This record gives sequence, C-alpha cells and structure tokens, in this order.
Amino acid sequence: MRQFLAPVPRGRIVPVPSPSFSIIIPAYQAAAFIAEAVESALAQTFSPHEVIVCDDGSTDELAQALRPYLGRITLLRKEHGGAASARNVAVRAASSEFVAFLDADNIFLPEYLEALSELAAIRPDLDILTTDAHLELDGEIYGRYYRGKAKFIVADQRRGIIHQHFIFANAAFRRESLLLVGGYDETVLAEDTDLLLRMILGGSRAGLVDEPLAIYRIRSGTLSSNLPRSLRSGVVVLERVSRHPSLTYDERHYLHRELADKRREADLAEAEEALRGFAPHPRRKALKIAFGPPGYGFAARTKALVAAFVPGAARRYLERLEQRTGRSRLALQTRGR
Repeated sequence: MRQFLAPVPRGRIVPVPSPSFSIIIPAYQAAAFIAEAVESALAQTFSPHEVIVCDDGSTDELAQALRPYLGRITLLRKEHGGAASARNVAVRAASSEFVAFLDADNIFLPEYLEALSELAAIRPDLDILTTDAHLELDGEIYGRYYRGKAKFIVADQRRGIIHQHFIFANAAFRRESLLLVGGYDETVLAEDTDLLLRMILGGSRAGLVDEPLAIYRIRSGTLSSNLPRSLRSGVVVLERVSRHPSLTYDERHYLHRELADKRREADLAEAEEALRGFAPHPRRKALKIAFGPPGYGFAARTKALVAAFVPGAARRYLERLEQRTGRSRLALQTRGR
C-alpha cells in the first residue's frame, strides 16, 4: 500500500481515470550518460504516452548515443539556451495531461510513473506530483531527499515553498497549469524553485508518493553541487516573487524574514568558499559579514573580522574543522541541492 501525502482537498473529490504522462529529458553534452535515463523512462511499468528528449545544442556525440532509441522517443533539437529553455520547448511539443521532467543524468525507477498515476487518479485536484528519491554524489548513494534534506509540506504549501524548495525537482506537472504561469523562466539559475513558487502562489497544490522512486545524481562542478551559487540563486528568485500579487500581508512579512535569513546563509557560504580558496575576494566577503546588516551574532562577526585580517589562518582552520567534524557550508552530504 503506497503512502500519499497531500493537502486536505478544498471540496469533494471524485477519482478519475489515470491521466497520460510525457517524460521530458532536457539534454546538453549528455552523450556519456543519457542512455541510462532514456532506458529508465522506457522501462516504466506504467508506460508513458511519449518520451521527449530535447537536445539543447549539444556538440558531443549525443545523437549517436540516442540512435538506438529512435522510433521509441521523440527527439527535438534547438540552439543552446539552457535547461529551462529546453524544457519549455519540450512542454510545448508534449501532448499529455502531465509532463514529468527527468534530468539526463538521473533515472526514474520502474514504478515511478505508476505511483504518480495512482496519486493523480485519486487526487485530480493536484497539479504537481513527486516522489522521494535516493541522493547520489559521484556514484555513491548518501541519503534520501525526504530523509534529512527536505520535509514535504502538507498543511501550508504557500509558506512551505517560501521557506524551502520542498518538492523533489524531477517531478510531474499538469501541463495546462505549468503553461498558465508561463513555463520556466529562462533568465534565472534556480528555475525549478522559481517555477514552484509561481505555481503554488498561483493556486497549484502538490502531492507526494512517499517512496524513493528516482535517483538524483549530483556531479562535482554542476549547479547542484555548488552550494554557495545555489543559495544565492535561491535568494534571487525569492526577491523576484516578493512582488507576487497573491501574497497576504502576513505572507509578505514572512517572506521578508526568510529573505533576510537566506541572504545571511548565502553570504556565509560565499565567505567560506572564498576563504577556502575556491572563489576570489576572501577579505571583502569576510568584511561583508563583520560589518553587515543586523542578524549576524557577535561570534560570527568576530570570526569574520579575524578572517579578513588573516585569511590564510582562517582557511586552515576551516579545512581542519571539516576534516575533524564534517562541518562545512560547502558539504553536500548534509546540506544543499
């Protein structure tokens, strides 16, 4: 018996037949690993209506890697414009009620669509459907999305999405609802978070199949593995949505508190990144904390001020601290997307 988590229905719900699903795989320079993603899409126990791969202007051997699947997938090609652009092109070409996004380096386990179809059938009021997922870093499973990294929010999803990206990103979306908010914003880095914010604040609701039915892979050097960049991009999308017309006074006040916290979190991560030698201007970023806006504690300001004057000693201290305790604002095993 599957466990489903979702908000309480707003009214009487009448179950419907299982909707159709298109699996969309945006791909850029993915020849080395895309075959496994495509195989996982085609091996679903609940068959997708179509599998669409959108080649985002790749210059590697992607076409050759996809050749064995021609006839079973729809292959679209476009000039390079980023993942959000590739997803938008594929969504417009799709013909199913739901579109399920699968990154080219991730995989769906065989019952992924079957589980989502069951949830969609009993809860036709939901526009966003997702599952739990195994988290894998450089080939090693180190956790689950909803066991330590995020908590799926049921009661107040509007505040939930302001606080944290609580929906596993390789999710399925009702195509009509996704298009209604304009699809993915192609100008932001955290396009997944931005879309979820706009959809949920626009009235969409999300449901979870509480089983790990996907594998989410983080490769060193990607956005998902660069925590300071990910944190900063989250600040940017929250700043943009702070003007959303649906926000109540209380929600707007809550959002501004969250923004202040997230700015400090991003500042601290960027300062540690620079002090560790992975980014420029360590003194400048340390002084930004030492003399920054309210919210930093006395200990944090003092440490930042010391680090600004002796960045080499600060770097050695942070490295030893991570080696001894595992504590680091750059450590993916415990934090970040």
